[in-house]
Amino acid sequence: GLLEAMQERAIATAGGFKPQAVANLVWALATMGAKPEAGLLEAMQRRATATAGGFNPGDVANLFWALATMGVKPAAGLLEAMQG
Repeated sequence: GLLEAMQERAIATAGGFKPQAVANLVWALATMGAKPEAGLLEAMQRRATATAGGFNPGDVANLFWALATMGVKPAAGLLEAMQG
């Protein structure tokens, strides 16, 4: 379906996501009540970790709200990167 295709595309292109796009994607999935593939959340957390310095406070809040809403514990590296 559409959600599965979107997830596959997002995983394949995760390296090009800007911080706001990472936060928006994860937020949208949480808001929809979707259960994304583990691979998608892993890819988005890796990208967020790599681009942590570019996140504004709203992006950080949206990302962590979305992860919490989906019951996903943030990766340790992500937490460290956002604090740094």
